[in-house]
Amino acid sequence: IVAWSTRLRPLSIMLGWLGYRVWGVDPLAWHAFTLVLHVLCSLEVLCLAKLLSRRDCEAFLAAVIFSVFPRHHQPVLWLAANQFLLSAAAVLLTLIVHILYLRTGKPWLYILTWGCAVVALAANEASAVVFPLMLLTEVLVRAEVGSEGAVRRLLRSPRTYIRYAPLLLLLVFFLAVTFA
Repeated sequence: IVAWSTRLRPLSIMLGWLGYRVWGVDPLAWHAFTLVLHVLCSLEVLCLAKLLSRRDCEAFLAAVIFSVFPRHHQPVLWLAANQFLLSAAAVLLTLIVHILYLRTGKPWLYILTWGCAVVALAANEASAVVFPLMLLTEVLVRAEVGSEGAVRRLLRSPRTYIRYAPLLLLLVFFLAVTFA
């Protein structure tokens, strides 16, 4: 169940080991686990869409489309691909917490954003996409409260890059360790 990989995926390996210890090689339990992860991702899409659109109908439609989209069946049915579901869940949670941080400015949410990003990277290297998505999300959130000038000021501000510098350093370190 837990295959050795040259990639650095400690969360995926740990959950695979834990799942093996709890329910062994029972395929029903493993499929239930991946189905629960898919449902969790669908609920996170609902929450993210609600935060971005502020409309229930559009958020629900986005979550339904995400949950039944035919391409998403592979990680749900293929047990060895659960790291992609873990990665998606962690990336979506990172973006949700990041939006909450941007709207409230609470420092503990920034720290939680960091934690979620680290968990996402620990699930799968494809989660490296979370950092550009965080910057894009900030542009979207700032654009909704300001004008075009607010977005330009955001992208020109050194504070923006200082805020993302630790995350960028983490990404560079992770990629260096993973692909070395």
